Amino acid sequence: MLKNATAEKPEAGGLEEAYARYRQELQRFFALRARESHAADDLVQLVYLRLLRSRPTEVIRDPRLYVYKIAWNVLRKDNQRVQREQQRTVSCDADQLEQFAHQLGNLWVDNSGAAVASDQAEALLRQLPPGYQAALVRHYRDGRTYGQIADELGVTVHTIKKYIVRGLATFRAHFNPTERNR
Repeated sequence: MLKNATAEKPEAGGLEEAYARYRQELQRFFALRARESHAADDLVQLVYLRLLRSRPTEVIRDPRLYVYKIAWNVLRKDNQRVQREQQRTVSCDADQLEQFAHQLGNLWVDNSGAAVASDQAEALLRQLPPGYQAALVRHYRDGRTYGQIADELGVTVHTIKKYIVRGLATFRAHFNPTERNR
């Protein structure tokens, strides 16, 4: 795959060109093999980021093979992440999530006992990853759409949906302790 190059370094644009050439093929690759097939676009973006970060010191003889080696590593790590999350995720249907989201919105209303619930919600929100925090606050407090949030954060709409679902599952598990035992 690599050839020793003592005098010359690889072209900076060579890997980007290979990525552009194989982008559609990578999307199909991830759609067929990823545990979450709808995340194919996100995985293709990760391959591109890794290509940008990895600057080999040797000339790449087969760019397609190099790109797919990175893609297999991205796929393996993402499938492991999905498997870990499935083992610890609380399952619920969309109606329950919407109901909980409505209840969560009411936590910001000042009424008796709301201060304690608001403090708990704020503490729980701070424990979430930054992307989850931003998606939840911008959607439920600021009233922004998934598309607006995705554009603002520079990710796909699917990623925003994923952040919101996982964030709400955390709130649901915390505020509905009976749901944890199911």
